[in-house]
Amino acid sequence: MVSSSPVTIAIIGFSGGIGKRHTSVALANPEVKLVALVDPSPAAGPIAESHSVPYFRSVRELLSSTTVAKPMGAIVCTPNHTHVPVAKELATAGIHLLIEKPVSISGAEGQELLQCLKENGVRALVGHQRRFNEHVVAAKRVIDEGRLGDVTAVSALWTLYKSLAYFNGGPNISWRSSRKNGGGVVLMNLIHEIDMLQYFLGPITRVHAEKTISRRTTVDVGVEEDDRAEEGAALTLRFKSGVVGTFLVSDCVVSPHNYEVSVGDNPHTLSNLKDEKIDVYRIFGTDASLSVPDMVLWSHVPGAGKGRQVPLQKETIPVGNDLRDSFTRQLEHFVHVIRGEAESNCPPEEGLRAALVCETIIRALDSPSGTLDVPDIS
Repeated sequence: MVSSSPVTIAIIGFSGGIGKRHTSVALANPEVKLVALVDPSPAAGPIAESHSVPYFRSVRELLSSTTVAKPMGAIVCTPNHTHVPVAKELATAGIHLLIEKPVSISGAEGQELLQCLKENGVRALVGHQRRFNEHVVAAKRVIDEGRLGDVTAVSALWTLYKSLAYFNGGPNISWRSSRKNGGGVVLMNLIHEIDMLQYFLGPITRVHAEKTISRRTTVDVGVEEDDRAEEGAALTLRFKSGVVGTFLVSDCVVSPHNYEVSVGDNPHTLSNLKDEKIDVYRIFGTDASLSVPDMVLWSHVPGAGKGRQVPLQKETIPVGNDLRDSFTRQLEHFVHVIRGEAESNCPPEEGLRAALVCETIIRALDSPSGTLDVPDIS
């Protein structure tokens, strides 16, 4: 049931993979009226026409339109290095925003965006949609309720194989292999993991990074050597709370150990793995440990004390039964944020903290020691 008149929304950068997904989700939501699709790609016009939605080549063209009223909200799904300038142009017009991750590819740009949002009274949500997944909701509840005791350490993985077509399948995606344009596995994939870890355990303050050996060539990905983005790293993380962690990330190894396969919250998930229970996060505390998303909690039998010879018990933590995907639930939340009915689940400050950790990791990969402190938001 629609609670009030639909919220008008524009999608910026709708012809890419993530833009297409946002478009399909918006078209399916009865509380949303999709009033504009914006994209400079030559292929964009026919796509917009197929959805019977007004099409514009730029934000400026949309904002100067005499036929389409200014939308209440916009979803920014343009290439990573354009997120900030596009978001600032929309924010200056007073349009509330859902900005795909990363919110920025540099801390300085991110700070500028935060100031712009504040000055224009714009409510914003960063697209870390995993926060809406039932497995993540259940895991955070277990941690926040103190069932693990004092969390001491975490170990995590994001590993899979991306085909060459992912990087050089056309002119609109060549930026994916370019470091200066926000490509590479750190800003494109690891940033989700960093957001998850900080959502669970608080801010990361220091990183140590060791680059994996490169298996692709510059010819493979179509960039110059000095602009080639990383394809993997082994990381050590220190959190403000004192928790420490390790993370292995790679987009050039064959593996099912990644969030997308593990939860099936992606249309590209392999159907033959939908019943597999593959953990990607392991969180260790003084009373119990939890693996996610298989949701297995290990603890000592109550009353038996603690120790390596004390029996352990295994419990599977239940997750909710909301079968909608995270993007659908994220858009529903964005509607409430636009209406002023809810605070942003992932405000721009938290999106920027994840981006700052990733920026620090990228710098650490090139530093002599490999170890750097993460700057705080000023």
